[in-house]
Formats: sequence, structure tokens, C-alpha cells
Amino acid sequence: MKQEEHERSSHVNLFETFLHSLKAVVTESADILLLRSKRVPFSYRIAHTLENELTDDTSSLSVHMGVPVTTDSKALIPDISVKRGDELLMNISVRSSYLSEKELLSLHALRMRTGCPITLALAVLPKSDYLLIYQSDEMYVDYFHYYIEYHHLSFLKRIESGEIGSTVKQLSLLPSVRRKGVQNR
Repeated sequence: MKQEEHERSSHVNLFETFLHSLKAVVTESADILLLRSKRVPFSYRIAHTLENELTDDTSSLSVHMGVPVTTDSKALIPDISVKRGDELLMNISVRSSYLSEKELLSLHALRMRTGCPITLALAVLPKSDYLLIYQSDEMYVDYFHYYIEYHHLSFLKRIESGEIGSTVKQLSLLPSVRRKGVQNR
């Protein structure tokens, strides 16, 4: 039981390091959020910041960019991977928009094929005051808002992985727009 608790604590610490790196990037390199094509520079900054923060760690963690971690063609290729030796601890895929249904399925396939305990996708949305974080595990995909100004993570929704691709629609995060001339009855 102590081994499981230690692993869970290690995963929580790694996720917190990711959030701290995210805070550093949106604070110190906020101009990246204004770029038209921000996926690659944002991924690089997150990887660089993660690597700097993890070099103080004595557990010999390494950060990799754009390296396939599975041979499954349906799985996403993560933009960033964190490993301890050959053990995969975290995968992060960065996108410039919301994940499509196909990308959600690919994120889940990545989690299932690798068994990686922290499998994330990060949507860096244009002109938004938040980043959207998707976290996949064996049974669920969780949605979180990371509010840029306040550096606050807020849980939004959890969907079962079996619901992805079904008739259940992805969480709509855009406010509804009322059309002119249409009245509520």
C-alpha cells in the first residue's frame, strides 16, 4: 500500500510541477498567447520550463518533445513527454483550439496504449482568458479551465470514455448567442 501512496504522491507532485510551469509560461512569456500560430512556441516553453523545474529533482526525470510513445496510429503523438528512465510519467499534447471528437478518442487511445498516469491535452484558445486542460484516464476524460489571470484550475466536467464518439456531444464552452429577431416563447 505504501508503494501505491508514494506513486500517487509522485504523480500529484508532477502535475503540480506542470501547473507551476504553466503559470511561469503565461506570466513570463505572455506574448506567446498573442501569436497566431502558438502551438509550437507554447509547447517549447512548457517543455523548457518543465525541464528546468525537474532538473532539481533527484529522480532523474527527462523531458522530450515530439517523440512518439506508442506505435498505435490512432493515438496522439504527444508534444511533450516526461520520463524516468524508460517509464513514461506524463504526456502533454498542445492544441490551438478545442479538441475534436477524433482528437479526444486519440487522447484516450494514447492513455490506454501507454498506461501513462498523466495524459493531458492543453487547448491554447485564441482571445480567451483561460486554457482548457483535458485529462484522460482509463475510464474518464476530465475537463478543466486554467484561468490565466488568476492561475487557478477549475474542474468543469467529466465524461466517460465510452461516451466519446457517441451521440453525447462534447461540452459546449462557448456562450450561446441569441440571433436578432428570434424571441423566446
